[in-house]
Amino acid sequence: MSLKLEEIHPKVFLDIQIGDLPLGRVVIELFEQLAPNTVANFQHICRGDHTSLVSGGPLTYKNTYFHRVIKNFMCQGGDVNLADLREVTTQEQYLENKYAGMGGESVFRSGENFESENLTQAIDRSFLVAMANDGDVNHNKSQFFITTYPAPHLTGKHTVFGQVCHGKSVVRDMERVRTFQTNLPNWEERVVITDCGDWREGDALPVYNCSNLTLAGDIYEEYPDDDETINPDSSESVYQAAEIIKEAGTQLFKQKQTQQAFFKYKKALRYVNEFIPGEDQPEWNAKYLVMKKKLYLNLSLVCTQLQDYQTAYDYATLLIELNHEYPAILTTTPAELAKAYFRGGAAQVKLGKVEDAVKSLRKANELLPGDALIEREYQNAEALVTNKKNKEKQKYAKFFA
Repeated sequence: MSLKLEEIHPKVFLDIQIGDLPLGRVVIELFEQLAPNTVANFQHICRGDHTSLVSGGPLTYKNTYFHRVIKNFMCQGGDVNLADLREVTTQEQYLENKYAGMGGESVFRSGENFESENLTQAIDRSFLVAMANDGDVNHNKSQFFITTYPAPHLTGKHTVFGQVCHGKSVVRDMERVRTFQTNLPNWEERVVITDCGDWREGDALPVYNCSNLTLAGDIYEEYPDDDETINPDSSESVYQAAEIIKEAGTQLFKQKQTQQAFFKYKKALRYVNEFIPGEDQPEWNAKYLVMKKKLYLNLSLVCTQLQDYQTAYDYATLLIELNHEYPAILTTTPAELAKAYFRGGAAQVKLGKVEDAVKSLRKANELLPGDALIEREYQNAEALVTNKKNKEKQKYAKFFA
């Protein structure tokens, strides 16, 4: 009996930052047998172990940026001749380079173009990595793109040399940045490669826009459309995934890992929102709506603890609106509804909207009379309103003194 060994391909990483905030690491699996020259070129530029004939410094993707981002299509970068973004400190400097995307340099033949490879592979899915060119398939240097949607019209026109195997959520956030009409990301959301190099199994996978912890059995991708383990045609399959993700959030919350819990709850909500069945499946429709209710409650709580009061208020309000729309299905208890009004009202106090806070907290107090925490916050909000009115009276009294 012969054992079939899984083929192991080399991998490289790109650490991505949006604006001034780190986003996370993208790991690319390379097809070295299908595109050996392209892979070698990409690896060397990731390592920065060649000298640029243009700048005289290392030929590297480090501190370069993605100059062309189109949602539901691709993210393109790799113009290594652009200014080092560490030296670009203003939007004016960022926009000065009118030739963004027109440069590039390879490690071959004095930095010149090299021939295409692997043109027969279909560009029919997200997260493929291919070389960019100027229309001539053999004009390859350093520019590359990552697909975020199937692009079969590009098949045969670009060398496909890899695929994203880790950090798909990072790529999804990259493609969602705001851009100028030229598809260049806005200065505030510029997409920068802050580091790059070889990556081996067991190396770090830092990520700052989600939680990649796998507790409670959460092995699912951040965005359900990218996940290959769920059955998108099965309401039960997606619901079970969302339940597992939600449980991961609850475990993290109990461990006081509040930010990680927020990421998990938000991820679970994404699965619920994208796959909620219609009214033709009343049983599953009800289950999804009830889970959405619970997630809104949990998110309003963790956002309060994270001191993100506007988002806490938003989630509390979403729960109240959901209950108003589906009262018979949700069967929300007075205690649950009181929590929503309380968290919304407490957030409004922090946001300085004390008059609105009093209304929310009064409603919470009516739903759950005798609750000491609600009563205390309600009295505090009323005192703030009274104090505000007294200050306004004193202010206007000066004009008539």
